[in-house]
Amino acid sequence: MKRGKMESLTIRNVRPEDAARLAEIYSYYVLETAVSFEYDAPTAEEFANRIKNITAKYPYLVCETDGRIVGYAYAGAYSTRKAYDWTAAVSIYVDKDYRRKG
Repeated sequence: MKRGKMESLTIRNVRPEDAARLAEIYSYYVLETAVSFEYDAPTAEEFANRIKNITAKYPYLVCETDGRIVGYAYAGAYSTRKAYDWTAAVSIYVDKDYRRKG
């Protein structure tokens, strides 16, 4: 299978104003797949709160192409037990239209 030119991607730290776009990407996984353990897609406001809480301790990155966010990744607590303080879980979500692009 021949592929076209690869798009240029930029990875950067998340910003509060990214919340609406990230909520849009995530909503597909909540509503259309079994990947998420949530039943209701969070609002942009709820997503902004999640970003604030996560970035207080862990990295949170977005991936852009041509200025449009096409995916994001973040780390979070694996467990609240003290023995797991240095262990993190990683979540990655890609816009449904950008999956399988290499």
